[in-house]
Amino acid sequence: MVHEKVKVYYISDPICSHCWGLEPQLNRFFAQYGDYMDLHVLMGGILPSWKTFPGDERNGIYEEKDTIEHWREYAETSGMPIDGSLMQDDPVASSFPASQVFKKLQEKDTKKANLFLRSVREAVFVQNQNISDAFVLSKLIDPGVVSQALTKDYEAKVWVDREKMKSLGAFVTPALIFINKDGKKVRKVGNFSVREYEKALKRALRVTELKPKPVPSLRDWLKEQPIIFAKEIAVMYDLPLAFVQRFVARELGTDAYTLHLFRGTFYIKEN
Repeated sequence: MVHEKVKVYYISDPICSHCWGLEPQLNRFFAQYGDYMDLHVLMGGILPSWKTFPGDERNGIYEEKDTIEHWREYAETSGMPIDGSLMQDDPVASSFPASQVFKKLQEKDTKKANLFLRSVREAVFVQNQNISDAFVLSKLIDPGVVSQALTKDYEAKVWVDREKMKSLGAFVTPALIFINKDGKKVRKVGNFSVREYEKALKRALRVTELKPKPVPSLRDWLKEQPIIFAKEIAVMYDLPLAFVQRFVARELGTDAYTLHLFRGTFYIKEN
């Protein structure tokens, strides 16, 4: 089906906890309305280093260990769990290395870049991996890509994205900026529901109705995204969280996945 498209900038960052919390809503929004969008992902560059970090007064973050409490509080609100203890034991020094690898991958394969960004989020928020470490990044993607990305050229590309973010009128992550063919911008800065993003897309397109695609089956989704959290399943399929485990068992049987408990919720992983 052919639709008029709007340009959409999704501004994110590998260590943005609110971006992690937004995954359930964006999974569904992009699955149903991706045909309406020419999507571009920008790196917000929110942490060049702790030495130059100006502080985040709103969330009470001034040094590495301050992130732990904020991350865990936000995780409870969003339903996307975060451990966070690495920020005490082996803190992430910068979000730039992972962002630089993303920019390198994005040059040739946007799908691969987006899958890498997802794996980086899982690494830092769930697996307590220090994603500013080149060795950790090399376990997520070809080491040759990492070495090519950790250069001044790709550091500069992250700074370009950061300036583009500001020029679009967004100063924090996450943000979605919708730009129609007439150049009109509809900004959604922060975290919103799928319904609110639908409204923004309608405003950008100047339409009163959208024709959503069916959401993918859980089996097909698990092939694309090998780890899926309970909250993501609940949002994708309009389920109460209490029914998610039963739904998974019904849709997949017992051989396709393993269920892992994690900080008061669970995720499923492809076998």
